[in-house]
Amino acid sequence: MATAVVLGGCGLDPVSPNPPEQLIIQALLQPGHPIDNIRLTRTMPPESYYAGIPQALVSGATVVLYHESRTDTLAEIAPGIYGDPTIMARSGVTYRVEVTFEDFVLRAETTIPEKLEFTSVTAVSGSQYIPSADTLIFPREYADPDQFPPQGNIPAKPVTIYWDSVPGATGYEFAAIAVDTTGPEFLRKDAYEDWLSGDYATAKSREWTRMTKYPAFPGYTETDVLWAAFNYRGDHDIVVRARDRNYNDFAQTVSGTSSGNDYDTGTVMYVEGGIGLFGSFSSDTLRIHVIAEWLPSENL
Repeated sequence: MATAVVLGGCGLDPVSPNPPEQLIIQALLQPGHPIDNIRLTRTMPPESYYAGIPQALVSGATVVLYHESRTDTLAEIAPGIYGDPTIMARSGVTYRVEVTFEDFVLRAETTIPEKLEFTSVTAVSGSQYIPSADTLIFPREYADPDQFPPQGNIPAKPVTIYWDSVPGATGYEFAAIAVDTTGPEFLRKDAYEDWLSGDYATAKSREWTRMTKYPAFPGYTETDVLWAAFNYRGDHDIVVRARDRNYNDFAQTVSGTSSGNDYDTGTVMYVEGGIGLFGSFSSDTLRIHVIAEWLPSENL
């Protein structure tokens, strides 16, 4: 899980006093998974942002989780990470967290959406590039820019996934996640050439190519799996998440808060006494195997 929190602006006002420090919570609960990764940090004084100092981990906090008729005080599993591996998140249950640290008191709650399940998966039939819904042949025309434009025989939307509306979900998110990104088996020529020049040498540098993610259209319970979702030869996990209000509104606003438009209202965070994200989601997964019609690492 990767979660971004927007904390600062573009400059400092020498007249205004420094904003007060705040607690930051980052957690996403998923049904069937342990509640063992609630991350707590605190903001730094503004002058520290520009010195490259990261957010400070918060150790020694009291973190209490309320759910159903239970009250659990969570242990600090690692510096700044709180949870209890024996507590499994459940669909339809409301979880409320209260954090006390020094003079800070932070509260937030989430109700986990019901289970999301795919109802059907359809694929374009009769295409040489689509042997089945779980196997695709990545076209050479998309791998090599010299082959553009496509000849018109490649379905633009090879696979479509459907599911029923999920109670408790505010929105849905699609992600295609490459299972193995350790080698040079990039599907596209330009990505492979970047690899030859030294890019993507580490797992961290390949992270942005590992996953393609975008929200489903509001009100829709279906999504197309596009060719653009794939960057590597091999297996990909196709995941659709049903996001609760906290997760959905945060994700929709976190990347658009600095455009300067009048309608920008800032990142939406349903956190009392602090900032961050305490949300939840349910999901279903389909495995798709991608074969390369023309692989750059084998032809260049």
